Amino acid sequence: MSNLFKFLNGNNYITVNRSLAHAIGLDAAIYLSELLDKYEYFKNNNKLVELPECAGLWFYLEIDVAEDRTCLSRFEQKSAIKKLCELGWIEQVNKGLPCKRYFQINER
Repeated sequence: MSNLFKFLNGNNYITVNRSLAHAIGLDAAIYLSELLDKYEYFKNNNKLVELPECAGLWFYLEIDVAEDRTCLSRFEQKSAIKKLCELGWIEQVNKGLPCKRYFQINER
């Protein structure tokens, strides 16, 4: 029974708005939810960063961390990011060594 509690732990859920998932697709809605969660973490801990040649404040989310937290593969993440960028809801750049994916939430 203890394994069941491990899987059903209250910290292991993904929150997704159903209306949003219908509008933009489940993968994009899940990824946006994770990005918003990560943004809040970085913002609340004063860890948003300025990037050279990029306006505004940014945060990063590694592919393997996102896969662990969302169950979205690298390909599914790439597709979700593309959709969210096309909608103008986020911006994404690759920077640094080793290279990281940085994001900015467009709050307009």
